[in-house]
Amino acid sequence: MTNVVDECRRTWRRLGVPREMAEEMAADVKADIAAAEADGFSAAAVIGADPRAFATAWATERGIVRPRLRLALTAASALVGAVPWGLLSSSCTGLRATRWPRSSATT
Repeated sequence: MTNVVDECRRTWRRLGVPREMAEEMAADVKADIAAAEADGFSAAAVIGADPRAFATAWATERGIVRPRLRLALTAASALVGAVPWGLLSSSCTGLRATRWPRSSATT
């Protein structure tokens, strides 16, 4: 249980959730997991298989993390990673066309 709650805390810290809110949410998660375990269920029965996805979704649903800002940051990161590959790909296109001439022999 501690690992799951710690993973949620790390996610909330990364998302910029204020410490007080993160601690409140962590206490809620801890209590819910303890109740589930007392009933014979695992932590995954409460939060699912991915603690980071759970923590992100919960913070977003509570209005602590704005989905648009998160989407903008994700899109910007993807663009920064994609630009070098696009430049590399376009510069290699000419090489592929001229490097290996195809035979025009017919059979």
